[in-house]
Parts: sequence; structure tokens; C-alpha cells
Amino acid sequence: MLTVLSFHSKSSRILASLHSGVIQLWDYRNGTLIDRFDEHDGPVRGVHFHHFQPLFVSGDILLVIPRI
Repeated sequence: MLTVLSFHSKSSRILASLHSGVIQLWDYRNGTLIDRFDEHDGPVRGVHFHHFQPLFVSGDILLVIPRI
């Protein structure tokens, strides 16, 4: 189940966080999954792209922000 979506402000990328703890990076223009991150043990409650760097931050239900 999808919990959060985050759209990049300057590209065609979307972060989709799932109840399972997985975060998926998608390109919405061509509909392809670019990468997948399994860093959380529980539901992800927030994801956000950095404005200038190729980074994002995420937090789960326990407010844990994993180091990647």
C-alpha cells in the first residue's frame, strides 16, 4: 500500500513510499522504476527530495531516518 508520494520540482522523478518500508524512485514520463530502497523496517511516513542535490530524506513510523 502506498503511504506517501514526493514529486521532484525540476525533473520527472517521483518517490513513492510504501507501507512495507520500501521506497521506490520512478520516472513518471516513461513509467520506469529507477531504483528501490529497503532501509526502513516499518511504514514510511515521509519522503522529500533535496532542492539542489541528488538526495532525499525519509522517515518511518518510529521517526527513524536511516543513513544511506
